[in-house]
Amino acid sequence: MTSSTRSVTLLSRAPLFVAALLVAGGCTPSLAPLYGDFRYVAPDSAEEAAGADRPPTEVLVEEIREGVLEAGWTLAESPAPNVIATEPKTVSRWGLYRVEVYIEVSPISGHYVRVLVHPYRVYFTGHRSKMPFLKGSIRRAVFPDLRRAFEPRGITDVGNARERDGID
Repeated sequence: MTSSTRSVTLLSRAPLFVAALLVAGGCTPSLAPLYGDFRYVAPDSAEEAAGADRPPTEVLVEEIREGVLEAGWTLAESPAPNVIATEPKTVSRWGLYRVEVYIEVSPISGHYVRVLVHPYRVYFTGHRSKMPFLKGSIRRAVFPDLRRAFEPRGITDVGNARERDGID
């Protein structure tokens, strides 16, 4: 076999290789960052309460606290005064491990709210490992209840940075 026929043989296989890469790339899981953003528009009653004797951020923190409780989360000790933290909640069970999630919700500049999601795999041995991304199933277990609880309070979902900025 000469070198010219060898190069022709390799070139004839290139489209097959490219097609295999495209198929494999289409089978990769959809990963999302470990947070979701919400926009806050204060209802008139909140602005009046803020104008009376409470700052607007304090009103927003109270709205967040009520929404998190309504969504079915149990509050935990907070790492900062303006952060609402929750106890871990089991969102799925697999054979060797279960997935537990806790959230931290905080206002950003009085107009936005960020929900940080902390998912962990807890193995039957008791060992915990943090999950570095937010799988779709975890996102579906966490955000719908929060959306329903936040919307009447003027807190609407804008997604993560990719969704918010229209990159997807």
